[in-house]
Amino acid sequence: MRKILDYVVFFVALAAQPASAEGLFSWHSENIQLLQGYKYQPNSLKRTIVTLEHANRWAYGDFFGFMDLSWPEGGDFTYYMELTPRLSLSKMRGKSLSGGLVKDVFLAASFEIPKKGTKRYLYGGAIDWNLPGFTFFKTLFYVRDNPTFPGTGFQATLAWNCTVRLGKVNLLLEGFADLATDESDAYAANQLLVPRFLLDAGSLMGIGPKRLFLGVEYSYWHNKGGKKGVTESVAQLQAKWVF
Repeated sequence: MRKILDYVVFFVALAAQPASAEGLFSWHSENIQLLQGYKYQPNSLKRTIVTLEHANRWAYGDFFGFMDLSWPEGGDFTYYMELTPRLSLSKMRGKSLSGGLVKDVFLAASFEIPKKGTKRYLYGGAIDWNLPGFTFFKTLFYVRDNPTFPGTGFQATLAWNCTVRLGKVNLLLEGFADLATDESDAYAANQLLVPRFLLDAGSLMGIGPKRLFLGVEYSYWHNKGGKKGVTESVAQLQAKWVF
C-alpha cells in the first residue's frame, strides 16, 4: 500500500505543476477513469479498474504516464503502471523536423511497472504525424527487454485521438495498439488493441465541454501478457473525468 501511495503522490505532484512558458511544463493534462467489464482473462472475472493518466509537454520533449488500479471480483487487488518519456529531436537540435505528414521525431523510452513480476524496459524512437482530423496520431518503435528472459524483442505502438461531431454532440475516438514480438519461449508474440468510443456528456449536462466523457472501451489482447493461447476480448463501460 505504501508503494501505491507513493505512485499516487507522484501523479498528483505532476498535476500540480504550473503550465506556462516559464514553468516546468508548457502544457499538461490529467484525467481519472472508471471502467468495469466482465470475462477478463485468464480467470473470466468481473473487474473494476480506476485509471490515472497524466500527459505533459516540456522544453525538450513530452511525457505520458498512467496507472491502473484493479479490483477483480473474488481476486486480489493489483496495479500496473507505464511511464513514457520522449525527447523531441526538433527541440534538441533547435530546428524543426516537421514537414508534410511528419509532425516531429523523438527518442523514446517506456517503463512497465507491474505489482508482481519484473519491470520491463523499452527504448527506441517515435514519429508524430500530421493527419487531418486527428488531435494526435503517434507511432513508437521499441526494443523490448524483460530482464527475466534472455535476449530482447521488439514492439510497435500506435496511439490516436480525434473528435467526430454527431449532430449537437461530440464523440471522442481514441485508443492505442501494442504489437510485440516474442522475447523467448516463455513470452509469445502478442497483439493488444484498445479503442475507446466516448460521448462528450459534460457538454450535454451543463458541466462544460471536454470534461466528462461516457462510453465504451474495448480491449482485445491476443496471447495476453505473452502467454500463448490466452486471448482476452472485453467491452468495458467507461467514465472519464478530465481535470
